[in-house]
Amino acid sequence: MGNRVYVRSGKKVLYTMYCSAGRIVKGKSLTPTGTYYTNSYHPYRFSSGLYPVGRIDQEYLFHSVPTYEWSKTFIASETHKVGKTPASHGCIRLTVKDAKWLHYHIPYHTKVIIKNR
Repeated sequence: MGNRVYVRSGKKVLYTMYCSAGRIVKGKSLTPTGTYYTNSYHPYRFSSGLYPVGRIDQEYLFHSVPTYEWSKTFIASETHKVGKTPASHGCIRLTVKDAKWLHYHIPYHTKVIIKNR
């Protein structure tokens, strides 16, 4: 099912989260598909989101719903999209609760497989 993140151990699903990945532009998601690994750079926040985890080049893989730049105030209209519709510029947005859980529980160099369904 789309708009989901599954945390697995082998084939067993440990945690399921609602998400919003990249918007669809010209029939293609702005979130790149493929296999990646989270890196060791886990700041508490970046310019427009909290609890980032992993990166593809210079882009974050996962983070909370967006905030106003360098603020802790979330953009309300964006929070309602999580689990329902693609919304980002390529990152995978999660609820604050799920982004925080992922940030503190996923080890560095965790394998991430991104599929478009």
